[in-house]
Amino acid sequence: MLEVRDIHKKFGRNEVLKGIDITVGQGDVVVILGPSGSGKTTLLRCVNFLERADRGHISTNHASLDAQTATKKEIYALRRHMAFVFQNYNLFKNKDALHNVSEGLVVGRRMNKQEAFALAKAALDEVGLSDKYGSYSNQLSGGEQQRVGIARAMVLCPDVMLFDEPTSALDPELVGEVLSVMKKLAREGTTMVVVTHEMGFARDVATKVIFMEEGQIIEEGPPEEIFTRPQEKRTRQFLRRIIGDPEVEYHI
Repeated sequence: MLEVRDIHKKFGRNEVLKGIDITVGQGDVVVILGPSGSGKTTLLRCVNFLERADRGHISTNHASLDAQTATKKEIYALRRHMAFVFQNYNLFKNKDALHNVSEGLVVGRRMNKQEAFALAKAALDEVGLSDKYGSYSNQLSGGEQQRVGIARAMVLCPDVMLFDEPTSALDPELVGEVLSVMKKLAREGTTMVVVTHEMGFARDVATKVIFMEEGQIIEEGPPEEIFTRPQEKRTRQFLRRIIGDPEVEYHI
């Protein structure tokens, strides 16, 4: 479904990614954890070519690209099978929810507006926004804006959805409504790669958890192992600091 091999990325002299390898199977929910500055967001952006990696390969069921030499045509073909949900929503402020969701279908996929609107309405219904078709971003809460962002990704029917800390910009009381939509997608078999600090989501939904630090994968495995029997000292320190889990303390 998605293979990421030997991804490297520098910004000036700062080596942000130091040879990352990730395998994502169909229906997997891969959650990436790690402290700020560990390279998590840069990795997602390199996978979708929002940033171009300096070296490495990215492969899906439909394409295999050299990160350094991929052409615009090849990148566009890859992106047709991925969707990105941004931390800060990235909605068009001059368009209502319905047009935000349908825009990619009309402009990117050349779909007629009537068909695109029907699909956009169905996606908004699925994320609980059937009463917000005509609402603009300044009329929506942060949680509602992020659900529009998720609907915009869903409507493209991607092979894999990439989520970059989708709840970090939300007030605490709004986090639950977004996580509820993401859990529903996971139950439906949506393939997802999620950068997040939501440990409960990672425990309940992930098929694999990856812990990153300083541009490297320190540890990876099923959530029941990472959260209760982490093998690496740095993983244990991170989990203690973030969640102070007595189970983790017990098993180490």
